[in-house]
Amino acid sequence: MTGEALSKSLTALAEEMRMLEKKEFSLGLRMVNAAPKWDDMTPEEMAQLEGRRKTARELSLQAERNATKAFRERLEALGNELQKDKLVWEAERSTYERIVKLASTLTPPAAASTVPPPNAPEDAPTSGEYINKETLLSVAVKPILEARREALEADGNRNRYAERVISSVEAFLDIVGDYPLRHYRPIHLQEYATVMGRVPTNRRKYKQFEGLSLREVADRNDRMGARAIQRLSTSSINGCLSEVKSTWKKVTASVEGVADLGAATVTMPKSAALPIDREGLSSSAINKWLKDAASQSEPHRRWVPLLALLTGMRLSEIVYLRASDLVLHEGHLIIDLRRDMDVDGVTVKRPLKTKSSKRIVALHRLLHDCGFISWAQEQQGYLFSDFHKAKDPADAAQKRMANWMSKLGIRNRQREVFHSLRHNAKAWLRTETDARTADLQCGHAPDSVGARYGFKYLQPEEIAKIERAQLPSGVEFGGFLKSCV
Repeated sequence: MTGEALSKSLTALAEEMRMLEKKEFSLGLRMVNAAPKWDDMTPEEMAQLEGRRKTARELSLQAERNATKAFRERLEALGNELQKDKLVWEAERSTYERIVKLASTLTPPAAASTVPPPNAPEDAPTSGEYINKETLLSVAVKPILEARREALEADGNRNRYAERVISSVEAFLDIVGDYPLRHYRPIHLQEYATVMGRVPTNRRKYKQFEGLSLREVADRNDRMGARAIQRLSTSSINGCLSEVKSTWKKVTASVEGVADLGAATVTMPKSAALPIDREGLSSSAINKWLKDAASQSEPHRRWVPLLALLTGMRLSEIVYLRASDLVLHEGHLIIDLRRDMDVDGVTVKRPLKTKSSKRIVALHRLLHDCGFISWAQEQQGYLFSDFHKAKDPADAAQKRMANWMSKLGIRNRQREVFHSLRHNAKAWLRTETDARTADLQCGHAPDSVGARYGFKYLQPEEIAKIERAQLPSGVEFGGFLKSCV
């Protein structure tokens, strides 16, 4: 209750008590003055007086009852006033709390203290921000994301994984809001997933979604009816949830009084699109592509599809190949992805997707016969330098290959794409060699403890198996061999 309301109510109560005390004192004086003189009265007068006293007593009791009733009514009126004051105060307090909450999301947070709180551990940082449960999520997560990006983009190139993590966390802040760490609960992850299940894929490509929050983007897409853009898939949402949980774990590793979001179970929204499983290309599609590639003079159009099919390499790995990556190993010419790159005399970290991507890649003998090896060894710098004219070489390569496949009529969105050649290579290698050799060649991690025993990289006998393997059944390579005659 406000001080003004309380003061007003207590003043009224005090005045009521003062009036009662004054009236009681007055009545007491009147009773004393009206007392009879018993010594001067005759028996008859005393009998008459007794009758009048009885009547007066009844009247007095009635008056007392009426006074009590009036007092109770006045107290009830006073209570009503107090209740009104309480309701007004509660409404004012609710409004105040809403304003404070809104203000915390609109105004930049104050600079975090560089001095740890009194109960901080002895090894607490003495400089920079000290993260605790009152720190805003956006403030706490910033150094984590920046450190990860710095580690993954040490060579100055964009890293898709780092960008995906940042995008996932930014989406969480957009949907759930930016609050102190203590605010978040597992239900917020469910809220995040539910909204993401209505968000259209590739939303940044469409002008109608510019400047909108993710909730607004989802609502606008829903209103488009038959023209609505396909929503994010369950696999994409699971990936976003995984990145948010992982980042939360790093942010709150030494913070007390916060929820464990990493252990939360989230129900996937039915509104999300079902994931599309990538497939290998049909032999007819590959033949159409290779026939067109063999007729091309531009290196990236001539060699990239063939190299991907016969090595199982990712497009992002092919983009950064240099002549110096082709080396002799145990008597076999291979592509060595274990080493950092030498770019104009400067050692640069090679962009690789996973730890198992650092590997030896065997080269099938057809790559020798068709002239790829001799061409590659003569190059200076990147083999496919045309891609490096763009800010993001891997992204530029992805778009060019997608456009090329679309023109040939062999691309099926998300299902049959450039990455499908990697599926073709894996299936072919499993048939012609064995599962372990196929995994090491493609850079896939072993799926069991037993499979992880042995050597980490391809051994000479395994390299030889790939070099001599029968070519994929149904695929025609004549265009490449004919051009070399």
